[in-house]
Amino acid sequence: MKNDIIIYKGKWIKKSQLRIDPLKNRSFLYGDAFFDTMRVIDGKVVFKKDHFKRLKNGLKTLCIDLELKKVKTALAKLMALNALQSASVKIHIWRNAKGKYTPEENKGAFLIMFERIKSEGYVLNKKGVHLGVYNKSIHKDSFFRVKSLRYQHHILAGIWAKQNDFDNAILRSSSKKISECINGNIIAVKKNALITPKPNQTFLKGIARDNILKLALKHNYKVIEKSIYVQDLEDFDELFITNVVQGIRWVKKCLDKTYSNQTSSLLIAHLNAQLHKNIKS
Repeated sequence: MKNDIIIYKGKWIKKSQLRIDPLKNRSFLYGDAFFDTMRVIDGKVVFKKDHFKRLKNGLKTLCIDLELKKVKTALAKLMALNALQSASVKIHIWRNAKGKYTPEENKGAFLIMFERIKSEGYVLNKKGVHLGVYNKSIHKDSFFRVKSLRYQHHILAGIWAKQNDFDNAILRSSSKKISECINGNIIAVKKNALITPKPNQTFLKGIARDNILKLALKHNYKVIEKSIYVQDLEDFDELFITNVVQGIRWVKKCLDKTYSNQTSSLLIAHLNAQLHKNIKS
């Protein structure tokens, strides 16, 4: 809604009043920034500690000076002012300095914005995802642990998927190993095992991914991190995509294989139960 309140560079403004000067913003000029996206359920940020650990790592990696305590305080106030119960929240941090490639200082600034979500928890998609395989390789990145602004590969994969009537697409490394999907990590199911790509500097291990794998272990599933290739996909019983906003998205079809969603349904129920328990405690 246009009257929702957001925070930009320490100032509280209506979303409709946000104005960013691209000629003075290093995020726009040099991509000198990073971000993180969080999910609010029942008025609480889920996996909050994990998100702020990632933000701390981003600040350290990119040498940006910003007190995360200020971000935490602003986030809590933003949620209260807007009475947020269910939403996705994006925190965008950049180096707020003059200079060109070499900045004059490293002081950071931040923007917190959000989108309301109608569902009160994670809801499994009714229609299964039709998944394609994008053929252009994603290369190793020394900043793979940071959600930087360099997502052109994912954007081009999204354009390709849309042009070819897919809902999402698998991204692969230069060695043809499966990395992730356009907007989340990928997990396969075979009998009682969850199988997911082994980190190889081509993708960011998602917070939802890691927490769902931990949850699966508690419910007696095996968890295996290994190299996965496209030819392996036909051997799996299920495929699903994870991200913090949507939780779990089950895949119905990839190439010529059709998948079920039994494990996806069980895991999202376990996930909601755990989050509800944590929120109430």
